Amino acid sequence: MNSLHSKDAFGKSYYWNYFKALTPRKVAALIWHDLGIATKELRRSKCNFVLGFIACLLSVTIVAVLYTALSFTPIFFLRIAETEFGEFDVSISAGGFVNSDAFNFTAASQVLDQNEDTKYSSPRLVFEEATGYASCTEEIYANSSRRYVGLSPGGLPCSGGARGTDGCLPDYCSSTTSLTLYAIDFDREEFMGLGRSWALGKAKPGEIYLQSSVASELGIDIGAKLVVALRAGETLAGWVTNASLPVWETSQGKKIIAPDLATFSLQFTLAGVFEESGGKTPLLERQIGFISHEDLTALVYQQMHPQTPELLRNAVRAAKATDATSIAYFNMKPPRFTAYTSSNFVDIQDSVVGFSTTVIRTLGYGNVNGDVPVLRRILSLRIFNLFLGLILAIILVVLCLLLGVLIYSLLLISVETRTFDLGVLRMSGLSRPGLVRLILVQAAVTSIPAWIMGLIFASVVTSALLNALSSITNTNVPAGLSPAAVGWATLIGLAVPALASISPVLTALGTSMAKALDTKRSAAPAIKYTYERSQNTKAPKAVIAGGSFFSILGILLYILFPAALLRFDFTLLLGIFFALLMGILAGLVILSLNVEILIETSVCHLLLWPFPRSIRTVVMKNLVTHRMRNRKTFFMYSLSIAFIVFIAVTFSIQIKSLEFQEQKEQGSLLRANFGEYVPLSQLKLLSDWADQQPLIDGVGWMSQPLKSLESVAVTKVENLGKVYSFNQKVRTVSPNFFDIAIPGYLRTNSEVASPFPLSESLYSPRGSQSWILGSLFKSEIGLDLSTDSLMRVSSSTVLQSGNIYIGKPLAFVDGAPALEMSVYPENSEQDALVSIPSYLSMASNVLSSADDIPLGAILFKIKEGVIVDELSSLRDSLISAVQISGMQVYDYSDASQGWDVAAQAVGFITSFTTGITMIVCYFSLSASMYANIFEQRSEIGILRSLGCTRAKLVTIFVLESFALVTSATLVGCMIGAVVGLAVTFQRAIFSQLPVPFLFPLPLVITLAFLAALSATAASAGPAWSTVKRKVVENLRGSG
Repeated sequence: MNSLHSKDAFGKSYYWNYFKALTPRKVAALIWHDLGIATKELRRSKCNFVLGFIACLLSVTIVAVLYTALSFTPIFFLRIAETEFGEFDVSISAGGFVNSDAFNFTAASQVLDQNEDTKYSSPRLVFEEATGYASCTEEIYANSSRRYVGLSPGGLPCSGGARGTDGCLPDYCSSTTSLTLYAIDFDREEFMGLGRSWALGKAKPGEIYLQSSVASELGIDIGAKLVVALRAGETLAGWVTNASLPVWETSQGKKIIAPDLATFSLQFTLAGVFEESGGKTPLLERQIGFISHEDLTALVYQQMHPQTPELLRNAVRAAKATDATSIAYFNMKPPRFTAYTSSNFVDIQDSVVGFSTTVIRTLGYGNVNGDVPVLRRILSLRIFNLFLGLILAIILVVLCLLLGVLIYSLLLISVETRTFDLGVLRMSGLSRPGLVRLILVQAAVTSIPAWIMGLIFASVVTSALLNALSSITNTNVPAGLSPAAVGWATLIGLAVPALASISPVLTALGTSMAKALDTKRSAAPAIKYTYERSQNTKAPKAVIAGGSFFSILGILLYILFPAALLRFDFTLLLGIFFALLMGILAGLVILSLNVEILIETSVCHLLLWPFPRSIRTVVMKNLVTHRMRNRKTFFMYSLSIAFIVFIAVTFSIQIKSLEFQEQKEQGSLLRANFGEYVPLSQLKLLSDWADQQPLIDGVGWMSQPLKSLESVAVTKVENLGKVYSFNQKVRTVSPNFFDIAIPGYLRTNSEVASPFPLSESLYSPRGSQSWILGSLFKSEIGLDLSTDSLMRVSSSTVLQSGNIYIGKPLAFVDGAPALEMSVYPENSEQDALVSIPSYLSMASNVLSSADDIPLGAILFKIKEGVIVDELSSLRDSLISAVQISGMQVYDYSDASQGWDVAAQAVGFITSFTTGITMIVCYFSLSASMYANIFEQRSEIGILRSLGCTRAKLVTIFVLESFALVTSATLVGCMIGAVVGLAVTFQRAIFSQLPVPFLFPLPLVITLAFLAALSATAASAGPAWSTVKRKVVENLRGSG
């Protein structure tokens, strides 16, 4: 004992001499001895071991699972993009210096297939203006010549008997419909992963797969015969290269086979019907059919017009279908989705653009044009991708923090409840280094088995999770833990318990032996005294560490924030924002610790009033006595619930932002778009159809931009001095346009007072000489409602320079549905709205009347109460009833499919996070309540000897736990709501959308119920096991 109290025992030289004297054999003996003590302790305190084991197990499992899952979350956004455009990375079409719409993929494939990076490709022949005929007379199927020439049933020449038409088909077939026919290579598309959900397999020569809407309009089932009339002038020109054949040159200078030779009717057997194309085509493409490209030229040769020159027939027979490929799709080599797993769009862009460059360079820069529609869609979703990635990273960090605090609490409580035992060991000769070693060995006994089991369990959970992800997103995600996930899980599972042991070690070393062996004094003093010497020269470590941390943080923010703005680095910028948010979250939680007792007292008075005053008094005194230990539990619960509310609000904002963004861009739940020139006179067809639909409440329209006319080169808005000039897309709209569009997305900055709605005001005396502009130009050009501005319409011809029109702005708009109008300079080429007379005047007599105005889109106002599933029926009805070349019909149900996938993932993540955090908090509460009750065994014995029943004592501790958890839940909900509200405001500024604040009330009720349940479960068991013991045993504080 004397050696323990010598000066050398407390100095550095003692520890140096101690470690210097150690040998490997002695170390092994000491560890074996400590393992024996630790094993005995585990057998005696099975509850503490189980809690510690589960805490470490959860730490390893959660880190490994979340780290692996985190790397695959961007796949959800890839799936959204693929749903809209198709499952490919790059599309290639003829272009550059080649004046044709087709290119020779047969020759190109010989080079492409030799390169590992470019061999995942497939060609397609696209016949956009095909017509299907069914329910025909038998002679149409038996004799291909009968489809082209002959007499009608009335004995007259067929109505389509002229060359280049559909011949006799309209006269001998009772059902017809238009469709887009794709001749594809099923084998290559399966090899490259295009159409992963395609379930019908490969079509044989002479077979066709039709979309259900096409088959329904033709009135045919599987096994029925049909004829498809194709117009393939450019395709034939690619198949045939003989200069002696009749070739036409279009107005664009493209070479095609004369239409009277390039129209042919092919017979097929319906082999299958599909609802969706399984990722082979964009979601908005309807009325489609698929055939195999194999033997296509042979099929055409057999069923061409009987008067086709033999030279052309033989040339077609000798050609291959892919000699005239309309478009080719390319995918990166498997697993291609790994290029999309970064939350930083720049990394994704580098991979995809680099791949497209490789493809185009292989084919020749001057021969083809490339496009990356999936990448462009991901670009529009990059903010959501960054938000999701950062949120998941924060979830990982916060869960690791909670688990670290839990492990620290368990080790600290283990040391505090074993003060007497450790005092006996020290009295028996256990040195201070030995005490440190014993605590570390006990931590290792718990953490190492948990680490091994955690990795095994994480591997199983990750495999199941990634298999579910593969099923939801229809991607082949490799199951299993990533090496980085194993590394981080190992670090957390082994390093955190070791680091968490530091404070318990210091606690054990800081407890005097006399105090450790004194069992008469209460281990839970209600009053503590702290003495401070005025001449204390010790540096305040906490103050220095806190000041240094916040100084460094401020310096980093001061440097990184402007750097992110200058480089447009959204990843860094959002990282800074979320770091600030987490700082706000943690700061509010720490602030709440200062009012913990006040909140707990208020909860006791408000919620525990049905209980006797004596019980409430004891509960409040216990809360004060156990304040320091309960503070960790209060911190964990309040932080956890605040975090859960925060991520629930944030996730709901992301999903709502996606929905609102789609609604704002489209302007209506049902919309018809026109890519080609369609005059306004065609509006009557759609209006008549809409009048017959009980679910539609009105029709509005907008024109194509003025510069879509061949005579207009560019349109600009300028100030009077012509110093500031910006390109504009000048459109005209119907007077009821903003009444038809989805409400809530029109946000005016300022407008001229008018009794009419904004779009109708364009047709007032003031509006007919004005235009509606984005609010950006109010500041960029210096305009206001009373200031004249210029609209310059430049001509595309050399002989004319164009015209300049003067007028005043009618309104400045911060945002508008279906239009690009904004206050931000991200896109300076915005839409400008004018009246119909102004549009015709600016067109410089190119349009003779309003009926000639080119339609851009028609919006249909859907009545309230219409469910999303009914929109698909409306879309199919519109496509069937109104057949206008170049019309594409959009409905909201198509776009919502991708969000349903995202919503499922978000719901799973929120539920998973809620479950894990509540389990972690429950363990912390259980450990704290066990220690609280263990320390108050003497007080429990005294109360029992005074006549207090066991039920009342159990009730006191249950109510203490309930008050503690309820207070933390209230604080957490308030903090989470405040931070969530801040995120909502920030998101509204970023997206310029009316994003609402959605408080997750059902989730909060669930959390409150789980908190109350955990409070009861965590305290009732330890309390009952203590009060059921003999009074004498509790008074002695033994056992």
